[in-house]
Amino acid sequence: MAAKCYCGAWAVQQTAWTSANVGRRFLACPFRKCGFFNWIDPPLCDRARAIIHGLIRRMNRLEAELKNAQQTQMITSTVLDESTIMGESTAMDENILVDEI
Repeated sequence: MAAKCYCGAWAVQQTAWTSANVGRRFLACPFRKCGFFNWIDPPLCDRARAIIHGLIRRMNRLEAELKNAQQTQMITSTVLDESTIMGESTAMDENILVDEI
């Protein structure tokens, strides 16, 4: 749906994420200067808004869990890498001692 705003620019499509209009698309001035605003979608029913809010909360929770898991994996990898390096240097030190005897 193409429309020009009051200042003559092509309006841009955006999505509202407020609790009253979650997921509802609208057209607005790309520069936010002239105040042009026009809804594309009709209002959602209460049930649809509740479902979308629940899905957003679930997505946010899963993204947080993923981030925590990635951080834990990174820490674990760092610790394993350091312990491998420490184990290799210890083995090298033992070889030097054996060679000196």
